[in-house]
Amino acid sequence: MKAAALIDVLAALDCKLEVADGKLRIEGSAPPPEPLLALVQTHKQALIEHLRPPAMWTPADWRDFHNERAAIMEYDAGFSREHAEEEALQECFRLFAGRRATPRMTPGMTPG
Repeated sequence: MKAAALIDVLAALDCKLEVADGKLRIEGSAPPPEPLLALVQTHKQALIEHLRPPAMWTPADWRDFHNERAAIMEYDAGFSREHAEEEALQECFRLFAGRRATPRMTPGMTPG
């Protein structure tokens, strides 16, 4: 199973994966089933690499990431468009806050 597909399955179960200090964390209302946890462990490095943003993201990269996450939440998880966009924005904030390098920004833009 590819990292993106595994993340989507977890999202459908109301579980989110995050990378914090180089470690993979699962947050959700309930722990995922054991077979899914085994898949997360098996693909841990691929998941970390998939979730870790590149050292330098352009504003277009952030917009594309936001739009992709919002679409997944809307169509796969069944969120309303408004709720999906808000959740995707919060995910962008979490990723940005956890970064060690500042993305390249155009003049007049702010990261949050």
